[in-house]
Amino acid sequence: MNNLNKISLLILLALFINLTGCMGSYTFTTAARPGETVALTVGNLGGEYKRQDISIDILAGGQFYPIPAGDPNIRALINTYVDPLSKVVIGSQTGQNIDGQEITWGNQIMLATGDDKEWYQSLLFFNLPDDLPAGTAFVIIKNTNGDTLGTPPITVLDKDLVGTSAANTFGTNGGPIPDEQMQSMERPQHYEITFNGATVPHAIEINMDHTNGVGIAYVVNPRGDIKNISWSDTGSQLKVILMPAKNTTLGDFKDFKFYVAGGITGLVETSTGLLQAEVSGFDVSGTPIAEAITMTITNKN
Repeated sequence: MNNLNKISLLILLALFINLTGCMGSYTFTTAARPGETVALTVGNLGGEYKRQDISIDILAGGQFYPIPAGDPNIRALINTYVDPLSKVVIGSQTGQNIDGQEITWGNQIMLATGDDKEWYQSLLFFNLPDDLPAGTAFVIIKNTNGDTLGTPPITVLDKDLVGTSAANTFGTNGGPIPDEQMQSMERPQHYEITFNGATVPHAIEINMDHTNGVGIAYVVNPRGDIKNISWSDTGSQLKVILMPAKNTTLGDFKDFKFYVAGGITGLVETSTGLLQAEVSGFDVSGTPIAEAITMTITNKN
């Protein structure tokens, strides 16, 4: 599979065929020769699997063919997102079927993601070993925590088929591009910010400290169609205000999730000693709510 058009097709198929199973490990029918590049959809992996840390075992012909962590044959691990203008997004958000069963598909995606509205599918690119025998092969992906993901079988074609077996160059009309360009679409180290509490507020305001002079803070909103984020940073303190994009209170604390990146370190709740001063919730009229809101800051290295 050394043709860029095939890789592009795989990306599209990956997103549309497997999104409803995005918490699992599923792939579509694929076939390639030894030494060629394959692309597998491997679920909604979050920050638990990173290209630099994962290893791959391929079971073929009764034996394992390992690709160790850090091997350049593990090319890239990126996330593909649903088009925010897609029928499934519009239909599920408005509660209407646009051109089929979009409400049903949206509900299935929400079930698979545990009601998390950040919908994406992780896509893994890697080269098959040169000595892989023709036939059926199974791919097992491991991370440094000892977690494993298995995929349905892939088909390894005979290396002596017409043409030359070679890894994909991810090229364009201007020629091949280095793997670093694909890898630049991977997630860097970042913080995931989530909330919980007794009552979902209309808006949340938070203040967080971080190490002065290290990195430049950058706040990322995974679903800009359902909530707005306003933020500012002094270089050592980050202030974030979260509000629904539509003037209707969000349905779940999970909808308030966002990320902080930019290479900053030491991100913590502002050290005031008063939780309500660090995380404040407001109702639709702007009045502070009485119930406390807890915030969790998770460092995704």
